[in-house]
Amino acid sequence: FGYLPPLPVPLKTAVPETSRQKNFLRILGLSWNGSSSALFSRPRILALCDFIDKLSRQTSISTDEWDLSRENRASVAFTSRFRLIKEVLGPDGPLFMLDLNEHATVKWILTLTTAAHALLVCRLHPQFREDDIAVYLLRRGIPFCTLQDAETLQERPRLDINPFQYPYRPHGYVFDISDYAAYIDRCRYVILHRSSGRAVLLRGG
Repeated sequence: FGYLPPLPVPLKTAVPETSRQKNFLRILGLSWNGSSSALFSRPRILALCDFIDKLSRQTSISTDEWDLSRENRASVAFTSRFRLIKEVLGPDGPLFMLDLNEHATVKWILTLTTAAHALLVCRLHPQFREDDIAVYLLRRGIPFCTLQDAETLQERPRLDINPFQYPYRPHGYVFDISDYAAYIDRCRYVILHRSSGRAVLLRGG
């Protein structure tokens, strides 16, 4: 939502109602349990609850707690990616391209389908490359497209050549975190570098 806790954090009234607590966590995509009630006595959580309430009621929100305002101390408009977002007309409405120009690390251009998702990309870590952003969006079910200049497309064989050998582990091998990291790298390669994975991305993830 672009929320930033105001400084200093104001004192807010506690939220004792279980129904409000559940609704608040549901909005954030979190589940409620018995220990969740303790969160709603913390000043930062209460300030966030107040922000969500004002957002849902469409009432005035302080510039100190919303990065959409240029007067905010960390306005999204001042991020390095914000000025690189270009709005173009797509077949079903506007699209928002992240055009990195000479700083691009891939041939395709990451394109978002809503302005809210484009702003989310602007808020991500500045060191994220296009493939990092794509993986972030895929893991959260956020739709996006990849656009590429037709002149840069190359005809490829129907079957992809797999540069990786199938892994082998001896009997009794104990898997650890490095195996999981290798699995993640493998998934990243399949999704972002093979033509079949690219086709999935072109369908919006």
